[in-house]
Amino acid sequence: MSCQVKAPPGRNRSREPRLLHKPDVRRFLLARVISVVGDKVYYVALTAYTYSRYQSALSVSTMLLCRAAPGLILAPISGVLGDRTNRKALMIVSDLIRAVILALLPFSSAMWQMYLGVFLISAFETLFTPSSNALFPDLVGKDSLKDANSLFSVGTQLAGLIGPSIGGLLLGALHYQWAFILDAVSFLWSALLILSLRVSGGGEHGPRDGFWRDAASGIRTVFSLPQYRLIALSNVVMMLGAGFLNALLYVFASKELGASDVQYGLMNSCIAAGAVFGAMAGVRLKVKSSRHLTPVMMSGLALTGFGAVCLGASRSILTSMALLAMIGAGNSVYNIFAVTVIQTFLPGDILAKATGFLSTATTTASLVMLAVAGALGDLLRTSTLLIVAGVISVIYSLWVIRRSLAVDGTAI
Repeated sequence: MSCQVKAPPGRNRSREPRLLHKPDVRRFLLARVISVVGDKVYYVALTAYTYSRYQSALSVSTMLLCRAAPGLILAPISGVLGDRTNRKALMIVSDLIRAVILALLPFSSAMWQMYLGVFLISAFETLFTPSSNALFPDLVGKDSLKDANSLFSVGTQLAGLIGPSIGGLLLGALHYQWAFILDAVSFLWSALLILSLRVSGGGEHGPRDGFWRDAASGIRTVFSLPQYRLIALSNVVMMLGAGFLNALLYVFASKELGASDVQYGLMNSCIAAGAVFGAMAGVRLKVKSSRHLTPVMMSGLALTGFGAVCLGASRSILTSMALLAMIGAGNSVYNIFAVTVIQTFLPGDILAKATGFLSTATTTASLVMLAVAGALGDLLRTSTLLIVAGVISVIYSLWVIRRSLAVDGTAI
């Protein structure tokens, strides 16, 4: 694998400053950061509000199910829409509708109204994401995709760290309604920023066949591309480790490490901090050619797997925190380069479909892995399960890296 961390002296050292000189890139980055902060505030407020109002753990879990379901059900449809319509307009409409629903959500008088509101907010988020990812290459240019994805990952990861704290402060100092209002304002702000972008957003994307025929054709097309099949399979392997970690981390921390709830919270923060570090490393890492994107991507997955293996063997809380930061960093690097591979090698007129289909496949794998981890966690030691998941990730990653370097990297 041929890559370098620092640019040669005397040459332009980084593309990130040049990217930020572009008004459209700055506006789009600001829109995404604002939206992520608002989403995190909304999530904290939503869980607290649901439990405080209904005093039921079942109500919280049902609410979370309503929040997750659209990603599984609607992602393929949103991808087809993103390739058939004006992506910029679709994103603006999604932001505006979510703002309206959020403003009305605190006034719901029945539980089903709240569930419906949460489902609709998530549904329009599902509609927004494929168009956002597909519009991105038009905004930054093909040659700057890796740097732009890394830069945006740094911004959104930092927003993900800040958002929950703001949500907690709002709940502590003010009424929960202010958290919903803040998120609604963030969507309005995001819509205005997207409206100001000078890119057209398309409108000529995709064939004008029937909607479902277009969807079926899109599935055949994207899965015929080797890079897409690689990302889909790699995401399943990634979800193996992520599903086990998400389901078993509390059990592992409390039962096998003897960690307190406060220490468990810090362990989760270490994952987020590692993700920020991984995104910053992605900004600095320079890949000389597109054929090296795959090996670097799989290196991130290998790092995640190695961290899981070491975590399963760890008996120290401090060591486990460091390893969780490693896992977060590896996951961040993998995600940055996976998105870049898709945006680089897939035709622009199917990018939204590709993102939508991939979201459904990844969400399905995540739910399956969570269920499997929950079932096996009562039968086997959590440390054993983490080690097994990590070993599978490492072996798979090294196999793909070896194969991608043995042949043309674009053939994988």
